[in-house]
Amino acid sequence: MRNTILVAAALVCISQPLSACSVFTVTDGAKTFFGNNEDQTNSYAVVTFVPAAKGKYGHFYMETPHDPASAVPPAEPPMIEHYPQGGMNDQGLAYDVTATPLKGARQMKFSPEQKVLDPQDEYQGYILRRVLAQAATVEEAIKIIKEYQVPDFFTIQVLLADKGGRSAILGIGKDDRLSVIRSSENYQVLTNFSQADPENSTIFDPRFDIANAMLKEDASVNVANFLSLMAAVHVEGVAATVYSNIYDLNKGDIYFYYFHNYQEPVRVNLAAELKKGKHSFVLSSLFKRKIFAQTATEEMVKNFSGLIKRVEACGVKTPPGR
Repeated sequence: MRNTILVAAALVCISQPLSACSVFTVTDGAKTFFGNNEDQTNSYAVVTFVPAAKGKYGHFYMETPHDPASAVPPAEPPMIEHYPQGGMNDQGLAYDVTATPLKGARQMKFSPEQKVLDPQDEYQGYILRRVLAQAATVEEAIKIIKEYQVPDFFTIQVLLADKGGRSAILGIGKDDRLSVIRSSENYQVLTNFSQADPENSTIFDPRFDIANAMLKEDASVNVANFLSLMAAVHVEGVAATVYSNIYDLNKGDIYFYYFHNYQEPVRVNLAAELKKGKHSFVLSSLFKRKIFAQTATEEMVKNFSGLIKRVEACGVKTPPGR
């Protein structure tokens, strides 16, 4: 009986993906903001700034690798651990990604002329790091992406935006090739269902409807409006909103928020950070206090991991990538 309860509890926990994000951009023609909530179990986030070099733009990007201080071994391979989840460059181009699980065993289709990414190059094979270094606008970013075979888009979507107010969502289309969706509004929202192929998404995602409705009512380009959006769609539980960002694409200001504490931001400026040379820091180091939401989430993740181990010890296989 006890084992049955354990299995039932674990299956309830893993019935929803443990990585979910909300991303949005808004423009009024004069200025453009970009924001995101990163919802996941891993609270160890690293920020890296890379100064401009010959023919390359200065930029920053974020990743959530395995915490080296953790006693729990990493659950993902290095390429996944260090995936650049989002960032912005000194030209006012920004992006963020969301996981997009689809039904069935599908793969991206490519053309023979598309180049293969090299994991040994200076961008470690990550197309979005290449985009930050080489593209100034959304259209330039799309052009670069289309030059390469990027299998990532089978499992993710990307929202791109630039300071001129242009934006686009990229992901796998119904024909298994790269889909590009441009907005007909002055805003664009991305969550975890496929906007190019919604019928084949495995996620029911009310966060999109909430954010979309709020922006239809008020598409003001300011920090207060973005905080309202992020608060309305933030997540609590095992996969909580670990960090949130707001980028002013025209001024280069970056607002960091940790564990959906929207009352205590840390603001930095991209140009000022790039003057310090290449450097990285752990996001949590910017925040003086460890708030209860962080402590509670970390305890839930610990308990969840223990539950999964006990269930697997009963001979029940849990879905991969959860």
